[in-house]
Amino acid sequence: YVPEGGTTLTNDVGTAPGIYIKWNDKILILLPGPPRELKPMFHNHVIPLIKQNFIIKTRTINTIGIGESTLEMRLKDIIKEKNNPSIATYAKQGSVEIKITARGTDKITIDKLLDESVKKISERIDQYIYSYNDETIEEVVYKKLKKKGMRIAFCESCTGGLISSRFTQIPGVSEIFDRGIISYSNKSKIEELGVKGDTLNRYGAVSQQTAIEMAKGLYHKAKVDIALSITGIAGPTGGTEDKPVGLVYIGIVNKNKCHTIKCLFNGDRNSIQYRAASTAFDELRKFLD
Repeated sequence: YVPEGGTTLTNDVGTAPGIYIKWNDKILILLPGPPRELKPMFHNHVIPLIKQNFIIKTRTINTIGIGESTLEMRLKDIIKEKNNPSIATYAKQGSVEIKITARGTDKITIDKLLDESVKKISERIDQYIYSYNDETIEEVVYKKLKKKGMRIAFCESCTGGLISSRFTQIPGVSEIFDRGIISYSNKSKIEELGVKGDTLNRYGAVSQQTAIEMAKGLYHKAKVDIALSITGIAGPTGGTEDKPVGLVYIGIVNKNKCHTIKCLFNGDRNSIQYRAASTAFDELRKFLD
């Protein structure tokens, strides 16, 4: 059965047709449920019909270092201000994505609406924005390093190679990535990176002092332009009152300066490791600015 005034949409991979209805100046579209039928119909038949009437454009703002609920509170008035463009936040592991979507029939008007919203949001949360191009934080770091012609190396303890793994998923990264060392034990920190035994005894493996010595040791060993270290307690065990689960130190060294940051993450082991890796990339991004 097809509702009066409805038009059928061809199902290229199944039997149930889609239906297109114009009713009270609105468009209603009915689609089959199975994704393997719905998706081809939507892309092949629905989008062309919608494009006859509307232009829909989306901008993306990528943020890091702020939770979704806090971000929504910061932008609450902007989000509720109007329906076009619509603004929505999407939590990802270690970051939050803001999607701004505008619709209409005039491209210039739509671009103006998007520009206004992006400007308002940027002014409100500038310190948390790392990209406007729907990129991962590691892609942003890669582009900065490549533009500067700098080679980098990582030494990881609590993240166990996650930073290197995420970085090497980027095509062409071999141009700027020298090596990644997993220095998990104290022995490996001494042998591979030249961390002093006295430093480990006095301050522990999870400390600002150890993080810096790890980064310095790798910098001199690899002879790269910049070296990053990370050490921490990913849990769920191993924490103490002074050094709780989620405590992480990140060290960055180049020929001009040394930089460390102390972080405290919550969540399970995987979450702490992933957020620590994301924060390490973000610290690199800021270090390179």
